[in-house]
Amino acid sequence: MSICETWLNDTVLSSEILTGYNIYRKDRTGKTGGGVLIAVKIDIRSNRRFDLEREQIELVAVELFKDSSKPVILYTFYHPDPGPDDPNLLNHSLQQNSEMVCMVLVGDFNLPSIKWSLDESTSTSLCGTAEEEAFSDLMEDNFLRQFIKGPTHIAGNKLDLLLCNFSEVIDHVSTTSPLQNEFPSDHYLVDFFIRLKFKRSKRVRRKTYDYKRADFDDLRSRLQLLPSDMSHSDDVDIYWSRWKDLFLAAVAECVPMKTIRDTNSPPWIDREVKSAIHRKYRALRKYRENKTVERKLKLRSLSNEIKKLV
Repeated sequence: MSICETWLNDTVLSSEILTGYNIYRKDRTGKTGGGVLIAVKIDIRSNRRFDLEREQIELVAVELFKDSSKPVILYTFYHPDPGPDDPNLLNHSLQQNSEMVCMVLVGDFNLPSIKWSLDESTSTSLCGTAEEEAFSDLMEDNFLRQFIKGPTHIAGNKLDLLLCNFSEVIDHVSTTSPLQNEFPSDHYLVDFFIRLKFKRSKRVRRKTYDYKRADFDDLRSRLQLLPSDMSHSDDVDIYWSRWKDLFLAAVAECVPMKTIRDTNSPPWIDREVKSAIHRKYRALRKYRENKTVERKLKLRSLSNEIKKLV
């Protein structure tokens, strides 16, 4: 369980909060309110990552372990005051992890003005406040995806976020408005699963062209004989569709088909995409070694290239 605004202080012992859980907390000092907490059942191996926490922000980081699975680092973050300092410090912490570490980040970011993509997974805010720019950098620098659909506050705002850099591990995300007589809060409760084990995908049989056995001379001849006087239309899509049908009919005559079996790889992840992914991670490692503007722009460019290729 991850909780923001615990309002705890040193007069409350962790053993008083929940039984059967290891409690990892960071209370706000010097004034009332705030505070973050992660509670992990005692039968789940966990380890607090003080090296990833930052003194100036309300942040708790815990590494979760499960046999035969890679560990997951769970961050809980509370951003009460406007300004870019907190997102920048959080970004610095996230980038201390290697690119292959699974990071799950939850918390109350208090950024209702952020613009989101249609599926609400990525930030699209451009030329906004310094705070919004810092948050957009945080998401892009760490390849994070947002998973909560709709508002998380009774006023209709999306204040609480669920971010992860390995989208396949997040599942069954839901929000629930708490019953005020049982759990008085103006924020919705967010539930989700972290999936750590996956079934091996089945081999997929599909047909594809066997270009090694193609007769390209015959194909060129057939393409030269394609009729150029297709019936008139003002719609370019209709022209394209008619030409494509003629072209594929010629290909079917000259290029034989073969059946192949793919294992654990979607057909659109081809050599070009894999090469781009490798280049992106090389650029990421170099950027983390020396965070220059030029390296950051190159990393962004490669990330956008991969999205277009996929």
